[in-house]
Order: sequence, then C-alpha cells, then structure tokens
Amino acid sequence: MNEHDGGQSALAIVEELYAAIEAAKRLPLIGRAMIDQDEILDLLERLRDALPDEIAQARWVIRDRDRVVAQAKAEAERVLREASLKVDEMARESAIVEAARRHADQLVAQARQVALEIRGGANEYTDGLLLKVQDALKQGLRLIEGARTELRGQTSAAKASERASTASGGVRGSREAAPARDDERSVPE
Repeated sequence: MNEHDGGQSALAIVEELYAAIEAAKRLPLIGRAMIDQDEILDLLERLRDALPDEIAQARWVIRDRDRVVAQAKAEAERVLREASLKVDEMARESAIVEAARRHADQLVAQARQVALEIRGGANEYTDGLLLKVQDALKQGLRLIEGARTELRGQTSAAKASERASTASGGVRGSREAAPARDDERSVPE
C-alpha cells in the first residue's frame, strides 16, 4: 500500500481524479482546461497502487465463498452420515423402519436444500462485489482516458501556439509563449 493513499480504495482515488479534472481552470477562447500534471500523475500512481488491493480483496471474497461452500458441503455430508447412521439404527428396530427411512430422506433433502441456498447466496454476494470492482475499474479507465486526451490536447495547443508564434515573425518574448513551451517540454507524448 502506498504511503500517499492512506488506505483509500481505488474508487476513492478515482473520485479525487475526477474532482481534480473537474476543478481544472478553463482557458479562454479555446475551451480547454489546464490541469496540474503532477497532481494527476500522483493520483494515477496512487490508483495503480490501490488496484492490487482491490483485486486481492476480490480474490479473498472468492476464497471466502469457496470456504463457505466447502463448509456447507461438509455440513451436508455430516448430516447425510448422521441420517445414514440413524437409518441403520432404526432399521434394526423392525417397528419403525419405514419412519426412519422417511426421516432420513427428509434430512438428506434438507441438507441438499441448505447447501444449494448457501452456495447461491455466496455466488450472488461474490458477483455483487466483483461487479463493484469491475465498475470502479471501468470508471477509472474512463477517467484516465479523459485525462490523457486532455493532456494530448494541451500539448497540441501548445505546439500550435509555438508554430503560430514562429510563423508570425519569431516573437518569443511574450508571457503566453514561454509557459506553452515549458508545458510542452513537461508533457510526455
């Protein structure tokens, strides 16, 4: 776990990333937003560090589901063994053989029903958790793609501005041109 995320989930980091992009200042006339590249990269790094935790949690849930199913099977087998022993015991007593058989069949049916219900509940719970993780990952990927598109747009705008400046006589002393060149150098392609 990264020291920066303080135990945050991937979804919380995605929310921070979304808020940082939403809060970015808009540039007049071109409608593009300037974002703090270091802040976005830090959030993306934290997200990358948090995702293995989310995946590990999903794996733990799957293992826990398997454990619950295994316990249910063991309980069902125990009930079946007990029922079988009871049937054998009752069979020795000729007067109640038929009642013992019916009771054993009921216990077997109940045990199978309980095992099916537990397995179904565990599968639904696991599927719900995996769906939440999947949604968080999809949302994170959409935000990352949006941030990358925004960064590429800023780089293109800065290059176009520099070309326009160079084409109009090579004036480089204006305050608008210098930050564009600095941003252009700091944004990887």
